[in-house]
Amino acid sequence: MFWNTDSAHYVLQAPPHAMNWSVGQIGERAPGRFPPEEPAGIVQSPHAVVTPRSLYLQQLHDRLGEQAVINVTTPAQRQGRLWDELAARRGE
Repeated sequence: MFWNTDSAHYVLQAPPHAMNWSVGQIGERAPGRFPPEEPAGIVQSPHAVVTPRSLYLQQLHDRLGEQAVINVTTPAQRQGRLWDELAARRGE
């Protein structure tokens, strides 16, 4: 499962007896190295960010409430994407 991810390219396949999804994927789909008879995974909302931003945090909220989300996140995480902040931590 890809959920609100952003990459230049991605490969999404459906291996035998399984299925993969991409929801809110930013980037171009690339061909994988798997047999042609093997189907591709399911893509929904390509080239767009979807709501909720984080599937994990939404599921956590649904199960345990807002305080559980607050316990495992920073205020910045709850407000949006962190790529710039993470890059700054690495000195980029």
